[in-house]
Amino acid sequence: RLPGGKVLSGTEGGRMLLWDGNLIEFEISRPGGQPCHAGNIEVLRLEAGVVMSAGHDGVVRTWDVSLIEAAEVNEDEPIFEIDPLSEQVVGDGEASTMIINMVPALGMEGPTTVDVDGVEKAAAVTAWFVQD
Repeated sequence: RLPGGKVLSGTEGGRMLLWDGNLIEFEISRPGGQPCHAGNIEVLRLEAGVVMSAGHDGVVRTWDVSLIEAAEVNEDEPIFEIDPLSEQVVGDGEASTMIINMVPALGMEGPTTVDVDGVEKAAAVTAWFVQD
């Protein structure tokens, strides 16, 4: 659940959906209509104003929650295109790496900051275990 009360979910086609109650408000993709991930999204985690997504493509991407919540889309074509804040390929970059879970590393919880394109953003966890 996002801070504004809406819900974000992932699809088998690699896109995210923003839900308002029982209705899909809009679909989220990368610019040019590219899906957020190549294949199923298995993980969506909200941490300090950032959504982390990961899935069958072996990539962890982060997204700015405030941009998603403030998005306005055309009712005829309810798609919001957004660039990820960052992305990290897990493993050797081969299609065989599929991320199925991410959990905070024990003892690594606590406030910190991360550099995203030259801007420091708050982050609640500094290390993650990623299960493929």
